Amino acid sequence: AALWRVRRQLELGIGLQLLQQLVGINTVMYYSGDILRQSFYGDEEPTDAQRRVLIWLTAPVACAQLVGCVIGMLLVDRVGRRPLVLASLCGIVLSLLLEGAAFGFNDWVCSGGSVDGSLREACSGTGWVSLGAMASYLIVFGVGMASVPWLVNAEIYPLQLRSACVSIATAVNWVSNLLVAVSFLTLEEAISRPATFWLYGACAAVGAIWLYVRMPETSGKSLEEIEALFGARQQSAPPAADEHVSATTS
Repeated sequence: AALWRVRRQLELGIGLQLLQQLVGINTVMYYSGDILRQSFYGDEEPTDAQRRVLIWLTAPVACAQLVGCVIGMLLVDRVGRRPLVLASLCGIVLSLLLEGAAFGFNDWVCSGGSVDGSLREACSGTGWVSLGAMASYLIVFGVGMASVPWLVNAEIYPLQLRSACVSIATAVNWVSNLLVAVSFLTLEEAISRPATFWLYGACAAVGAIWLYVRMPETSGKSLEEIEALFGARQQSAPPAADEHVSATTS
C-alpha cells in the first residue's frame, strides 16, 4: 500500500533508469573498440599498426562522456532536469541515426566490388563519421541522461520510502544494463549493425515523448512541493489499511 501511494514517482524513477540503458550507453562503452574496428576496417582483420591506431582512437571516445557530464553538472540547476534530459535524448536520437547511417553506407554501398572514384573517397570517411557520431552521442548522453535519472530518483520519493524506491530503480538499471549488453551482438546478427543503432535511437525517441508527457520539473522545489506535483495525479490511491479499519469501527 505504501508503494502504491508513490506509484507515479516510482514509474518515473524506474522509467528513467530503464531508458538510460535502452538507448545503448553501455553497449557503446563496452564495445567501443569493436565498433571502431568495424567502422574503419569492416570485417577485415586489422594489422598491428591499425590496432594501435584503434586503441588511440578509443581515448577521445572515453573522454567524450566526461565532457558531457561536466557540461551537465554546470547546467542541471540552471536549466532544470526536464529540459536537460529532453535535449539530451534528442541529441542521442540524432547521433544514433548518424552512427547507423555510417554503418549502413559502409555495409550496403562500400562493401560492393565496384567502388571507385568519389565513392571510394566517401567510403574512406565512414570510419571518421562513425567516430564523430560516437563522440557526440557520449557528450549529449553525459549532458542529461548520465546524471538526471540518478538525480531525479534521489529527490522525488518521500523520505520514509526513498531507500526502497531507489533500490528498486537501481535494480532495474543494472538488470537492463546486463540485458542490453548481452543482446548487442545477437541484435547485430539478427537485424544488421545499422538497424541496431537505429533501434536504440527509436528507444530514445519514444522515451523523449514519454518524458515530455510524464515528467514534471523538480529543480528548485522542496520535498513537499515535489510530493504535491505527483499527489495531484494520485487521487485514486486506495486507502491505507488503518484508515479502512477506523472507518469500519466508527
